[in-house]
Amino acid sequence: MAKVDREQLVIVRAESVVCNDGSLGCPEPGTMYTQALANEYWTVIAAAGKQYDFRVGRGGSFWLCPAGPSHPLPQPGAN
Repeated sequence: MAKVDREQLVIVRAESVVCNDGSLGCPEPGTMYTQALANEYWTVIAAAGKQYDFRVGRGGSFWLCPAGPSHPLPQPGAN
C-alpha cells in the first residue's frame, strides 16, 4: 500500500457482504476454497490517488485483492 499518513487514508467502502465461497470474491489461481456462503467484510481504502480493495475473513485477517475482471464483487447485505 502507499506510504501515506493515516490522516490521508479515506475509507471508500466498508460493508458486510455474502460471498459465494471462501475466496471472498478474490480467488488466487491454484488455491482451493470452501464451497459455502461466507459472511465477510469488504473494505476499500483510498490513498495517494489509488484505491485498495481489502477483504476481511472471519478470523479478522485482511488481504489485498488485486484489481481485475477475474475478481467479482461480493454481494452486499450480509447479516
